Amino acid sequence: MDTTNTLQTLSTAKVELGPNYLTPQPDISEQELRAAFQAVSLMQGSTLFWAGDLLNTVEARKGEAYAKAYAATDYTPGTLWVAKSVCKKIPRQLRCGLSYTHHREALIEAKGNVAVAVDFLLKAEAARQSVKEMRQSMRLALADSVPNPETDRIEVIDPETLQLQDAFFTIRRFLENTTSTTFGMRKAFVKAELETLSEWANAVCEGTD
Repeated sequence: MDTTNTLQTLSTAKVELGPNYLTPQPDISEQELRAAFQAVSLMQGSTLFWAGDLLNTVEARKGEAYAKAYAATDYTPGTLWVAKSVCKKIPRQLRCGLSYTHHREALIEAKGNVAVAVDFLLKAEAARQSVKEMRQSMRLALADSVPNPETDRIEVIDPETLQLQDAFFTIRRFLENTTSTTFGMRKAFVKAELETLSEWANAVCEGTD
């Protein structure tokens, strides 16, 4: 799927976009309406790709602590950091026309092995598989595979584990950046991170009762 052309069609069509509305112009054609529907459908499965790529860009330029500060969306911190990890492991040139969820689940089933994940993503795209169908295909195909020590050492993407690790590493890295931030800013950031970590720990403990 040529995602660039599809999104470009929406931006140039007779459609006005806002934070909570989409208003087609009265003279919009049937072809432009179909293109707008296709673009909206595409965007629904693309937002976490976009968020992940943005967070990786911020992290590459200014560090993980700053990426945390940029992550102001309706998504949970765990969801955003998984998106960042997925987009980092599977860069743009390796992605196919399937949804973000396909890419995330492919990495999970492949235990972080990018080559295996991409291979199954391409097969799923060719076969027009849903996420569930792709997952089942991968589990059947990989059930009897010989364990690979290199693959086994690759971390499986786990939102809760990522959130816990990121909390500690973010605090440490932010404190190490003593030249570009004030003490008050560092103190406020650490306090916010510790509060998030405390909420996460309480939620996990309540879930294990």
